[in-house]
Amino acid sequence: MTGGAARRVWGLVALLLLLTLAASLLAIRAAGAPSLMLAVQGVAGVAAAASIFIVSRVSTARSAAVMGVGLAAFAATALFGVTMDGATRWIGFGPLLVHTASIGFPFVVWAFALRPATLLTAALCAGIAAVLAIQPDGGAAVAFALATAVRLAAYRGRLDMAAAAVAIVAAAWAWTRPDSLPAVSYVEEVVFAAFMAAPPVGLFAGLMLALLPAPFVFLGLKQNVAPALTLGGLWAGFVLASVFGNYPAPVIGYGASPLLGWGFSLGLAMAHVGAGLRRPAA
Repeated sequence: MTGGAARRVWGLVALLLLLTLAASLLAIRAAGAPSLMLAVQGVAGVAAAASIFIVSRVSTARSAAVMGVGLAAFAATALFGVTMDGATRWIGFGPLLVHTASIGFPFVVWAFALRPATLLTAALCAGIAAVLAIQPDGGAAVAFALATAVRLAAYRGRLDMAAAAVAIVAAAWAWTRPDSLPAVSYVEEVVFAAFMAAPPVGLFAGLMLALLPAPFVFLGLKQNVAPALTLGGLWAGFVLASVFGNYPAPVIGYGASPLLGWGFSLGLAMAHVGAGLRRPAA
């Protein structure tokens, strides 16, 4: 990608971030979020913008090391994290709750998509899928499963297919388990609640929610890059989980963790713009 084309892509990413943050702030306000939550969401949006430029400097990593850290973080969350209504999905830092999957998944699936699976990385993938099912976190499990399934477009070895199969089975199990967390209008039901309060805002929020995976698909197809496509699968999974289940609407609904995770994902995808990293042959 030429320098001019790369600058245009950066400009489109910046515009998309601004529109998405605007949709989020308008939607959660229309859905009844208090002013303090608007401020938190705005600060998270600024942090997400900064993270894109910081994370985009990362070009490669050791897949097993990143996945191992991710598995340890998810397991620690399941064992020692904050539990609400039977679900343990968060790590508490004082009054701040961090959804570990939203923050950690971008790095995990990106690292897994850098190269074909080995026995170690396939086992780590299975371990992560199992932890998500045990928590349970059906939304995150579906997102992870879809990411591993999209990854098969680049890698079709036996270990790659086995890892995806385990993730899909774990997600199906997690999805069938009841989620006792009550829905909140400005988190899980934000698009519907915003539409009922102000139809134009609801339509705008719904459009930007649907477009969350778009930049990753665009970058992945334009440069034939597996990590970007895999990240697109991850965010498509988060979106689908929010549409068909009682799970937060990522980025658009209130929550700093998904917004930061989306910024991390954009940075990781942009790391390969102009770098000439091609999708490996199957």
